[in-house]
Amino acid sequence: MAADSDVLSWLSVETAGKTGTAQQNPSRPNHALFIGFGPYEAPEIAAATRIAYGYSSSNAVEVTADIFRYYFGLESRESLVTGEAEPAGSNGNIVAD
Repeated sequence: MAADSDVLSWLSVETAGKTGTAQQNPSRPNHALFIGFGPYEAPEIAAATRIAYGYSSSNAVEVTADIFRYYFGLESRESLVTGEAEPAGSNGNIVAD
């Protein structure tokens, strides 16, 4: 989970969580899962992120990290929500477990 913890370590708030993937069909990508909360010592927010056919749980961690960045005021909505989708693999997204 090194890549996952790297994403969350960039936050100035200590968080915790658990990743996972769920395979529905061997011929399709796995569903990406992450459940997390923060701050670690006195939780204020919890998030459960599932990306259908999201390939890797690392992709769900990325989404949740953005939610935490917004919630804790670390980044603005405008910087996080661009209205543009990025192809898998172009922005650090992982396409396989």
